[in-house]
Amino acid sequence: SLDAAPIVSGVLHVSAVQAERRVREAVRRAADGPEGTVTCTGLGGLHAAMAAGRLDGYRAGVVAYELEECPSEVARAVISALEESFEREDATRLRRRVRRVLARICPDLLREKSVRARSASSLRRWVDEPGVDTWLGTFPSEEACAAWAAIDALAQRYVTDGTCERIDRARAKALIDLVTSNATIDLQVQLLTTPVLPIDRPTESQPAGRTASGNTATTDPVPAMTTAFGEVVAGDGSPTDDEISTHAVDRARAPGDLVAVHGLAPGEPALVPRDWLEQAIAGSGARTDRYGRVALHPDSGALTDPDEDLATDAYRPGAALARLVRARDGHCRFPGCHVAARFCDLDHVTPWPSGPTTAANLACLCRRH
Repeated sequence: SLDAAPIVSGVLHVSAVQAERRVREAVRRAADGPEGTVTCTGLGGLHAAMAAGRLDGYRAGVVAYELEECPSEVARAVISALEESFEREDATRLRRRVRRVLARICPDLLREKSVRARSASSLRRWVDEPGVDTWLGTFPSEEACAAWAAIDALAQRYVTDGTCERIDRARAKALIDLVTSNATIDLQVQLLTTPVLPIDRPTESQPAGRTASGNTATTDPVPAMTTAFGEVVAGDGSPTDDEISTHAVDRARAPGDLVAVHGLAPGEPALVPRDWLEQAIAGSGARTDRYGRVALHPDSGALTDPDEDLATDAYRPGAALARLVRARDGHCRFPGCHVAARFCDLDHVTPWPSGPTTAANLACLCRRH
């Protein structure tokens, strides 16, 4: 009971919460102790239906979830009432039927479950496709009804005036507009540079041309840097702080172009419209000194402290160093753990005082890990 979930988490490469859920569901769908013992779940009829091929694992999981908090005798009575429905009803209908039967047999249990569900209502967000986030929310029904009416009314207006072509896209925009119009948001944009792969540029003695293989013939690779707008800036020879030219590669800059930015989600680039980024920079007073001297690692693109200006001899890192490490890691560094960095401790990889208090020797770890 203590080690099953961590073992499953490592083997299946899922989060600890997902591993615990899988272990709990697997036990409930496969085991039923002797009647009258603490291991008795009352789900024996569910297991028998699965073994006979009358019920698949998904629908069995739906029924088991609805009966998770029920005493074994109540679960057994509900399953007995559902026997004739296993072969002919889908998961949605089975869920509704379970709740109707529970309302007749033990209405207090259904009421208690509703109270717990309402108190646990929440809104979660995670990264989906590059430049797109997914939100999942659960709300009390009466609050959701009022909010949906406001969102749908504004969305219908967006479709009518041509702001959005599809009603589902219009609802998403309406939700964001309604939220942001009732909040004051301070958006900070950092302009970062980092070395990238060299650019081959022709010289006067050997202009660019096509070789027999069809490739462009060039000489002397030129180091380059990228800016927040995704443009490439080339330099002559080995670049130094004082020897970076402003020769930029020509690139179209249409307002609707998508450019890559970092920081909206830890560790992942996001694609946003160029005009949005330009407006954000103009409105936020973009700065480069939030963490001291800002630089990115040339291979990983992670925030670094190249000159260790933020390092300290003390055990606890300073505020600027702590911000840099949390921004760099984004979440707990233990494999498969997604606890946000703001809830993690800054752990010395090589224990202090043997190991220094520097960005390279600090990592975000949650209390569990």
